[in-house]
Amino acid sequence: AKVVIDLNRVSEITIIGSGLTPEIANYIERGVIEGVHAVDPFELGAQGMSTLLRLKQNRSLKERYDMPLFLINRDNVRRFSNNYMIVP
Repeated sequence: AKVVIDLNRVSEITIIGSGLTPEIANYIERGVIEGVHAVDPFELGAQGMSTLLRLKQNRSLKERYDMPLFLINRDNVRRFSNNYMIVP
């Protein structure tokens, strides 16, 4: 996104990404990034740890784990920023 700004091409290039960080949220609010898709990092970690625990206990594992995917853009970035932000 920074390169697009530096080249003054924001109105010509559409950026779509994955994951939400404070920097990405800022770029979305400013209209530099059109949007991203993201999952709830807490839910992702919880399902991962649960799966590892089941594996360690020699319990059966699911073949598939569903995770809700959220589309985040300028209209809803503030609502998602507090709950789905990946803070480096």
